[in-house]
Amino acid sequence: MNGTIKEYQHFDFLLSFTNLFAEVKKSENFTYENCKLIGKYWSITEQIRVDFDNSDFENQDAYDNDDFNKDCEDICFLNYERIDDFSEFTTPDEVAEIETKSSITEIIQELRAGKQQQKQQNKQQKQQQNTYQWLTNPDKELPELYNRMIKGKIISQIDFPAFRSIFTDQPVQSIATKIQWLADGVLLAYFIDSIRNKLPMATDVWSVAKHCFNNAGSLKQSRENYQNNKTGNNKTGKPKQHKLIDDLLKDL
Repeated sequence: MNGTIKEYQHFDFLLSFTNLFAEVKKSENFTYENCKLIGKYWSITEQIRVDFDNSDFENQDAYDNDDFNKDCEDICFLNYERIDDFSEFTTPDEVAEIETKSSITEIIQELRAGKQQQKQQNKQQKQQQNTYQWLTNPDKELPELYNRMIKGKIISQIDFPAFRSIFTDQPVQSIATKIQWLADGVLLAYFIDSIRNKLPMATDVWSVAKHCFNNAGSLKQSRENYQNNKTGNNKTGKPKQHKLIDDLLKDL
C-alpha cells in the first residue's frame, strides 16, 4: 500500500489463492517448506479477519476505501470457506502438536461446526438487530434534531420519515436509506457516544451505526483515539469541534 491507504487498489486474492493451491499441489512443489508457508498464510488471513471484524486497523482511513473493504471480505471468505484447501497442506509436525485430537479430520470437522455455529449466530443477531430507540420524548426531540442537523449541514438531505426510522427501533433490514454524515467523521463517533443516555443500555451502538450511517465502520476506534488524545491544549478527551455536537444536542 506504500503507506497510503487511499492509493490501495483491488487485488484478486480469491483467484490468487486458487492458483497457489493448484501450484503447490504439484509433486515438484509439494514440499515441507511450501506447506508450512501455506499454513502461515492462513494465520495471516485469520488475523486480518479478527482485525476487520473488530475495526482494529491502525490506519482508520482504510474503511473509506471500497477496494480495501472488498478485499478484506474476500480474505475473510478464504479464512472460513476454504479451510479445507488450507488443511491439505498441514505438515506432520503440526498435526502432532495437537495432542488431544485423534486426526486432522476431526479438527476440520470441529472447525466446520464452529464456523457454521458462528454463521448462524451472526445471522440471528443480524435478523434481531434493530435501529436506535430514542427513549426521551422522540415525538418532540427527533424533529428538532432533524432540523438542526439539516440546517447545520451536519447530514445531507434526507426525508424525515427515513431519518426518524434510524431512531425508532426499526429492523435494520428495513432501512433503505442510510444517513449521509457530512461533518468530520470523528464527530459522528462523538455524536453516537453522546446519545447513549437516550438509548436502552444494552444497545450495541457501534454495530447499529454500520446499518444507519454511511462510512461508519471505524467509529469505535475513532472514539478510543480522541478519548486517549489529551495533548497540548486539549485535556478533555473530546474531539476538536466537539462543541458542534454539544450545541446540536443542547436541551434535547
